[in-house]
Amino acid sequence: YMAKYSIKNIGRGAKTQRENQLLDWEKKEKQIKKYYKKEKSTNGTPVYSGIFLYKIILLQQWYNLSDPKAEEELNDRISFIKFLGISVTSEIPDHSTISRFRKFLLEKNLGITLTKEINRQLEASGFLVKKGAIVDATVIESSRRAKKEIEIIPNDREEEKVEIKEICSKDKDASWLKKGRKSYYGYKIHAVTNQDGYLVGGHATPANKSDIKELEKMIKESGITEGTMVLGDKGYSSKENRDILNKYKLKDGLIIKKTKGHELTEIQKKFNKGISK
Repeated sequence: YMAKYSIKNIGRGAKTQRENQLLDWEKKEKQIKKYYKKEKSTNGTPVYSGIFLYKIILLQQWYNLSDPKAEEELNDRISFIKFLGISVTSEIPDHSTISRFRKFLLEKNLGITLTKEINRQLEASGFLVKKGAIVDATVIESSRRAKKEIEIIPNDREEEKVEIKEICSKDKDASWLKKGRKSYYGYKIHAVTNQDGYLVGGHATPANKSDIKELEKMIKESGITEGTMVLGDKGYSSKENRDILNKYKLKDGLIIKKTKGHELTEIQKKFNKGISK
């Protein structure tokens, strides 16, 4: 992971400031302005520019922050305050504002486009080395949520069956997904990051799209080089996906699932434990 600048060794604050200096924010601001108009304030709250909110989204990607956690960190982390070009007394957007802006990026298909250009600039400067790859999927709820009826049907097992009937929605590209006992209406981001947490590729689908069928497209989008270890959870574990990794001459780092009638060997369990870390 050594490049012109060592990401792991220069410290979080210095790393963020170096990224800030290297990136062409003016170009990105023009791209965002084509689509994004500032939200109108109805109660005297601050109105934020698109590029300001996008820089917050980047900090979330780089430091793996949820919307509430990002709001918290923006209020007291000096390196973040410097990155955004604000003062410690500036008003910070709340987590709902950040969430709405992310959904805007998703709906306009801008997020991946902007991030790829940022990675290109960081790679050209020697700041980012695209080595190692982690594939994962994240559910993003739609900002135009459908109304729904939920019917709980008790059965003779511990769990209960949940039936969801969609009544109406303006967001025709989104779909329902049930995870455990919770249901979501929205999209799924199929993302590829390097082992330092930088997003290097990915795409969005309706939420009900299975992770297991998206691997090859993710590999093509991210430009993973031959010999790279691709890490993924059991949602990507299949013979077909292992054949795909072999086809592109990539190392198999997908969690191994046990099959019906076959328990995992001790070696496989150790492999899974190492990948999970």
